[in-house]
Amino acid sequence: MPFGPYDFGRTTLLEMENLKVNRVITLVEEFEWLEKAGCNLPQKYEQSGLQMIHYPMPDFGAPLETKEFSALIQSTLMAVQAGENIAVHCNAGIGRTGLFLATLAIERFDWLPIDAILWTRSFIPGAIGMEEQYRFVADWV
Repeated sequence: MPFGPYDFGRTTLLEMENLKVNRVITLVEEFEWLEKAGCNLPQKYEQSGLQMIHYPMPDFGAPLETKEFSALIQSTLMAVQAGENIAVHCNAGIGRTGLFLATLAIERFDWLPIDAILWTRSFIPGAIGMEEQYRFVADWV
């Protein structure tokens, strides 16, 4: 998360701009960006010309609304296919972000959930480490 505790050097937003990210999917709850980033994150994204999609999930948790989450996954796939560059983040970039990316991989590559989990963990060690998150991905159909 830009300006958060894991944004060493405060470079994440600049890196997104340099990578020509168009859309940012933010998985933290509003109080998290206020407490941990200490700023109005939607405003920072807007000032940088980035579209922010806010889909809050509880820390260490999983989506509460499967239908809405599925719609977000599908719209993300369509945006990628249209050539958009997308960034996804939670606070640390491990649990909720890993869950999102694994679910996206299941849909995009028609993988089994365990294959998507292992693939995600090859890039993000420890991803999807909470039981609730693991079950969510494992049960994705």
